[in-house]
Amino acid sequence: MKKYTILLLLLAIYISGIAQQRSIDSLQTIVNDPTIKDKDKIIAYSQLSGFTQGDFITSMRYSRIAVSLSTKQKEKHYGVYAYSNLGLLYCLKGDAERSYSIIDSCLACIKESSDIRANAIGYNRIGVIKLQLEDKDGLTDIYRSLELLKNTEHSWDTQSSDYYILSSYHQSDIEKLDLYTKLSLEAAKKSQRPNILCLGWSIRGVRYLLDPKQKENIALLDSAIFCFDKSIDLYKQKPGYIRDIAYLNALTNASYAYQLKNEIKPDKVNIDLIDQYVKEANIVKERNHDIEFLVNYYQLLYIAATVKNDYALAEQINLEAIAEVSKQEKLFKFKFELSHQLASLYEEQQEYKKSTEYLSKSLDFYQKYYNERNIKTGQQLHAKYQFEKKEQELKFEQTQNNLYMGIAVFLLLGLIFLILFFTYRIKYLKQKEILLKQEKHEASLLAELKETQAKRLQQEAVISNMQLSYKNELLDNILKNSSIDKTKIEKILNKELNIDNNFEGFRTELKEIHPDFYTKLQNKAKQKLTSLDLKYCVCIFMKMSSKEIAELLHVESKTVRMTKYRLKQKLDLGKEEDLNTFIESII
Repeated sequence: MKKYTILLLLLAIYISGIAQQRSIDSLQTIVNDPTIKDKDKIIAYSQLSGFTQGDFITSMRYSRIAVSLSTKQKEKHYGVYAYSNLGLLYCLKGDAERSYSIIDSCLACIKESSDIRANAIGYNRIGVIKLQLEDKDGLTDIYRSLELLKNTEHSWDTQSSDYYILSSYHQSDIEKLDLYTKLSLEAAKKSQRPNILCLGWSIRGVRYLLDPKQKENIALLDSAIFCFDKSIDLYKQKPGYIRDIAYLNALTNASYAYQLKNEIKPDKVNIDLIDQYVKEANIVKERNHDIEFLVNYYQLLYIAATVKNDYALAEQINLEAIAEVSKQEKLFKFKFELSHQLASLYEEQQEYKKSTEYLSKSLDFYQKYYNERNIKTGQQLHAKYQFEKKEQELKFEQTQNNLYMGIAVFLLLGLIFLILFFTYRIKYLKQKEILLKQEKHEASLLAELKETQAKRLQQEAVISNMQLSYKNELLDNILKNSSIDKTKIEKILNKELNIDNNFEGFRTELKEIHPDFYTKLQNKAKQKLTSLDLKYCVCIFMKMSSKEIAELLHVESKTVRMTKYRLKQKLDLGKEEDLNTFIESII
């Protein structure tokens, strides 16, 4: 099974990336209507900011207008909507310092707001921002959001979002994953919002796909496919309400489930369905050029190729994906994953030189990704420090040096571990290549040994023929010389018996060297071959002529020909098939 990473949408896309394109016109009508009060335009501007995320400048402009209008309102829940949405934009841009500054403003509004639903959404988005910045404290904010919504019945979309986030974070804990994905889907159904329900079905499908028992329980894969198909059907039933990336996410994960299913029980239907998913993805690919979308698209193509064992196509797709991400600076994580995937593909094909090359490249990309992550971690820590400075400034100043040192040591140890791991991996591949060569050499020696044994057997057969001919001459002498005394005749007969024993010894040795000889003959025959039939077969295998066989068995040449004819019938050979050729080639 090829290694594959389960696809999950970014949390920020889940919260603010609602793809209700049809709602944009109505929202613009609201914000452009001079008769509508400013406070009633705040949420509309915030939603427009989410809809136009692909155009960062436009999205930021809408968000700043919402913040500006909210500062003029007495009701602070407007500020919660506006600031939390602005914080998501800065988070997606990677600006940790401004993100934490916005969180501070949002929390100030939450403290003064009495609107439970708005406060829950605020904590939800604060949690998303922190988790996107790799701050685990974001989980606390998610739980706060759920606590606020515990006794409400009209915020199912936010509850589904909270449980989706918890599901994404607890992927390695199957019990928690099962619980949170189930709750996310239940809340999504109650929300009756297509985009929320689409993601609810997808995250539930991931739960079955990540179950450690799915390799031995095909029903889990069927459950995963059922969930992903629900997401796919929603996209088709509600055009314009669900993002293309969510649709592609479901297509790719469903294809992976079919790939796993095909590995357990091969079925052409699985391959045909994956091909259908590829065709559907090709349609939406034409209007999407975002790098994350393209990487997921190539992953789908890679699955379609590997499930057919078309490794040449899989290699081509992987190289195209690498070329695509190489057009942009950074993206080291994508470059690392694609290079490592290609190295694994080459390893499976025993192309160890190429595998080692791309394994080294993946290590280089991982080091760059790690360095980039270190910088972002430093920025995030600095921003968090500024955020908490107001309450714990003195305490934070005393512990910051130890904190940075601990992080540096941890990152250094992690880097050393990765270097050692990849070094060992490269060494292992080289040793595996040497071992493969040794095995091929040993196989060659074994073939030579078998050939030598066969030649020896043939040589012994020739000697046996000579002994048998000599025995016949002695018997002829006995018949022609009736005057030979009894003692001499006994000596001749004993000598003949030794010759027969030699022949039987050859039969035994033939059976030891080629144990399948008699078995294959019996399996081929329509009727069971007698011991005399097998004796004739041995003589034919020894390449004895009909005359030699007649002399050996003390029969006429005519009898030998008739016996050969009967053998052809018993062995079900056609008129054009040669008995001698068949017996000599049966081993």
